[in-house]
Amino acid sequence: MTYRFRFRKPVEVEFQAIALDQIQLCHDAARTGQGDVAHEIRKHCKRLRALLRLVRGSFPDDAREQRVARDAGRELAVLRDVTAQRETLARLRKRAPQRYAVPELERAEAWLAGLLESDTVKRTQAAAVQRALDLLGRQRDRVPAWTLAERGFSALSDGFAHAYRQGRQRLSQ
Repeated sequence: MTYRFRFRKPVEVEFQAIALDQIQLCHDAARTGQGDVAHEIRKHCKRLRALLRLVRGSFPDDAREQRVARDAGRELAVLRDVTAQRETLARLRKRAPQRYAVPELERAEAWLAGLLESDTVKRTQAAAVQRALDLLGRQRDRVPAWTLAERGFSALSDGFAHAYRQGRQRLSQ
């Protein structure tokens, strides 16, 4: 689910509402336990960071709150990487079975699958999810106090300009 600013509401109100929504979606993902919880939480942390980058010139606590969202996502990075590696191997083997159906890759995929199903990893993931949610929960408590130095579009203009500049630089490389 993406987010958007509504033109009829003040940017600061929308900024806070979007941040709260992204944090709530992290908690919802953990509560329901459906799908890849680590992946879902990391996606919402990345969206939260993108939101914070958007108001970078107008939000004094940008750097601090960026670190919190980054750290919450990092709590789950290793577990997500193992899942992504397993998924990548499975896709490669499905796409080109003659090329990738070698015993070494089959063993690697089986090892990753076993690792993900182990009790140790499940406990580790549960603890990592809880640490991430604790960080985000404390951040959620601060959101109502988040204020922007600018009003209207000017609160977003520095973030848009920075993203545009980065995009142009990367396209020229």
